[in-house]
Amino acid sequence: MKPLTLSFAAGVTAVLVYAVCLTLVAVVPVGWVAGYATSLAHSISPSVIVKPSFTAVGVIAGALYAFITAFLIGWLFGLVYNWVEKRAR
Repeated sequence: MKPLTLSFAAGVTAVLVYAVCLTLVAVVPVGWVAGYATSLAHSISPSVIVKPSFTAVGVIAGALYAFITAFLIGWLFGLVYNWVEKRAR
């Protein structure tokens, strides 16, 4: 497995998931989004998600952060996977 290839795939996937999430937050009622977010991450308070507001800079920054985070996790996963695979032989 090539860690760099996996990193890019993870990054692109994260941006796609981010775009879907952004779209859902824009069109689905806030109460449903808050409940869903709370069920995924118990540390999120629904009271914080009162009114979604989007800015171009915020959307671009969020997509960039999602890509970077997934890229680093994908790279680390690829390295660990290769390390474990070598030792399993």
